Parts: sequence; structure tokens; C-alpha cells
Amino acid sequence: MRAAYESVEPELEPRLDPLLFEYPDQIYQQHLTNPCNSRRTRMLSQQEISDRFEIQDLCYRYAQLIDCKDFDALRTDVFTADAHIDYSVFGGSVGNLEDTISFLKQAMTRSLFPNHQHLNANIQIEIDGDEATGRVMCFNPQEINLPDGGTQLFMCGLWYLDKYLRTEQGWRLCERVEERSYVFNAPDFMGL
Repeated sequence: MRAAYESVEPELEPRLDPLLFEYPDQIYQQHLTNPCNSRRTRMLSQQEISDRFEIQDLCYRYAQLIDCKDFDALRTDVFTADAHIDYSVFGGSVGNLEDTISFLKQAMTRSLFPNHQHLNANIQIEIDGDEATGRVMCFNPQEINLPDGGTQLFMCGLWYLDKYLRTEQGWRLCERVEERSYVFNAPDFMGL
């Protein structure tokens, strides 16, 4: 990184902060100690790149299955058999995989929630051998059918706090906990 500060084209120099050139060592040290910059200090291996893509695909697969209401496929495609899932921050279930699938089948019916999307972004993954942790942003617009016959669109913002495990079937979620960010325009009767 220091080389980047020292290898500026001469014609660009007047547009850059003069402190950069007077004190390159101090600026570079600030860069290294800034927590926003300290995460990536080396190039990823091919295995690490592959692991990251597989975990990202797992997160996207979860969203796809939830939005298609194919909850039974969560058993084979997404979670370990002994997974712990916590949706309590939005009034949902806490428990094992079977309890979670049962909850989703009862709560996320087409008659109540005809349309919704789980849009994932800012996937932050830390891999340690055959285990990994992640923090995944989710933007969740939902259409709900109201008791009076109308519909209402509301939105939830959240993060998934995940633990992943490499299995013979590939990476799987062994824990997913929702962390609330916001709720916008939810009907009062939902109590969110």
C-alpha cells in the first residue's frame, strides 16, 4: 500500500493531499490501523475464493427458497440437520430446523404474504478451515393481505448473523440469527 502513495504520477500530485507526500509513513500507518482497511492483508487462495463463492451462493439459495416458499428444501440445500435458527427479533420462531420449517409453513402462507423478496448484500465472510462466520445484509419488502381485503407493502431491514460448516454436501448454515435494523410501513396489527 505504501508504494501506492509513493508512485503517483507527477501531474496528479497537485490534486492530492500534500500531507500524503510530507508524511507518507504516518499516512500509511493510519491506513494500516484503520479498522475499515485492516481486514484484507493478503491475496486470497483459490480455495478461499471458491469457499466465499459457495457461501454466497448458499445465502442466495436460502433467499430463493424462502421467496418461492419451498421450505422443505431448506433441509437438503441450506441447513445442517442440527442447525439453530433464530427469527425472534421480528416475532418469529427460535429453534431447530424442523421447528423453523413448521413455523415458516404456518406463518408465510400465500394467503397472508402473496409476494416478498429477500435481497442479500454486503456479505462479509470469515473462513477458518471448515468453519466460517458471516454477516449478511437483507432488504425484505413484503406484500401482506389485510383483514379488510386490501394489501399493504412494508419493508424490513436486517442482518443475518451466520455460522457455516463445510459438509460432504458443501457449505451449509449451522446457525442463522436475525439482527433487526428497521421496519417501515408495517401494519399496526403486526406489532413490529
